[in-house]
Amino acid sequence: MELSGKHLFDAPREAVYRAMTDPAILRRTLPGCQSLEAQGGGTYSITLTIGLSIIKGTYTGIIELVNEVPPESFSLKLDAKGGVGAVIGQGNFHLAPTSDTQTMLTYNGEANIAGKISFFARPLLKAGAAMVIGQFLRAMDTEVERVA
Repeated sequence: MELSGKHLFDAPREAVYRAMTDPAILRRTLPGCQSLEAQGGGTYSITLTIGLSIIKGTYTGIIELVNEVPPESFSLKLDAKGGVGAVIGQGNFHLAPTSDTQTMLTYNGEANIAGKISFFARPLLKAGAAMVIGQFLRAMDTEVERVA
C-alpha cells in the first residue's frame, strides 16, 4: 500500500529536520512507540503497540534512518513483528523551505503487512495508516515548536 502527503510546519527547515531525525523525539511522537533504543549506525530497536482493529497488538523490530541529506531529506525503514504478523514499510521525507519560518514536508512511502493478519487487514490498513500519520504529524508540530 502506497502512502503520500504534505504537511506545513511553522519552523525553519533545519529545526524540522533536527526534530524529525532525533530518536528521543521520534519515541515521543510515533503513535504507540513504547521504546526506541539506539543500536548504532542509524539503526534502532523499536517496540510499538498498534491499536488498529485486526492488526492490534505489540510489535518489536528495527527502524532505520537511511538516505540522509541534511537538512533536505531522509528515509525511515520499519520492520516489526508481532504475534499475528508483521508490519514492514519505508517512508521518504523531503523538507522544502517555503519561507524563513515555514517548511513544507512532502512524504511518500509504502507499508505492508504479512502473516495471518494480511488477508483480513489489508482493507483497513490505508485508513489506519492515514490516522497514525495524522497523529504523528500533530505530535511532531508540538516538538518542532520546542526545537525551533
